[in-house]
Amino acid sequence: WLKSSVQASQQGQPPPLCLDFPRAMAAAPAKVTWTDTLYDVYYNLAMLGMFFLVMYVMLWPGCYRNENATPEEKADCQHPGLPGGEVFDVVEVLFFGTVGGRIVSQVFRLPALLGMLIAGYVLKNIIPDQLNGISSSTNSTLRNMALAIIMIRAGMGLDLKKLRENASMMGVLSCVPCICEALTVMGITQLFFDSYNLTFGLLLGFCLADVSPAVTTPLLIDFHENGYGTSKGIPTILLAAGSVNSVLAIVFYSVVWEFAMSGTLDGEKLGEIIGVKLFVQIFGVGVGAGLAAGVVVSYSWTAAGKAWK
Repeated sequence: WLKSSVQASQQGQPPPLCLDFPRAMAAAPAKVTWTDTLYDVYYNLAMLGMFFLVMYVMLWPGCYRNENATPEEKADCQHPGLPGGEVFDVVEVLFFGTVGGRIVSQVFRLPALLGMLIAGYVLKNIIPDQLNGISSSTNSTLRNMALAIIMIRAGMGLDLKKLRENASMMGVLSCVPCICEALTVMGITQLFFDSYNLTFGLLLGFCLADVSPAVTTPLLIDFHENGYGTSKGIPTILLAAGSVNSVLAIVFYSVVWEFAMSGTLDGEKLGEIIGVKLFVQIFGVGVGAGLAAGVVVSYSWTAAGKAWK
């Protein structure tokens, strides 16, 4: 892909999408064997061991070197790379998540994400004294980083031409299912759960209506790489619709939450939620930052291509 990008830049053409080339350059997908799988696992374990060794040395705590430390201070001294430490727990999640994903995908032919979720649930809720070193702030940071990576992958898989041609369809797919799912869940809660009122049923509905990009984005990118529906722009439409669906679910949840907590819906508070969160933060700051980053990357890519000539 890099070689083809340089050649296209030398010819004055735009660089190709990186998502289009793995399948285009291969006549037929190679069959994955157990030997390949074991090699991948061995390679990942070796890289993980090297990473752990480097981090263990780099994160050697100062309390270990303090000869004047009291016994209480030494007892409270925790190396981040040892069991119970933050780095060790993060590496543990990565390792068992990778192994669980491989087992589920290779043995049961199910999405690897399911195996990762099962591994995380077992570590946190069944095996005692595991993952206690990961603080809530670290957990939030890692989740935000993962979400950013997922959304960047989704943005790289968009076909802007197809998206412009099907903008109305994308709008319908992003709004109508979100609202219908929330109303359906609210109705079900009224039938089967007496303790739920309409407001809290609607809150639960918007929680469930939010499309998880961790589930949909890898699948749609895989469809894009295999050429499924690309002529009609189906992966692009669904990627964009899922992103907008998440935004709408979050905004509607905030509106219903304000009403549920106060019992009344203040017009000023409603305007602040919709105006600030939806238009200013998401469409204003988000779109503005995205356009600025896109212009910088495009200019840098073009300049790099000219330098290769």
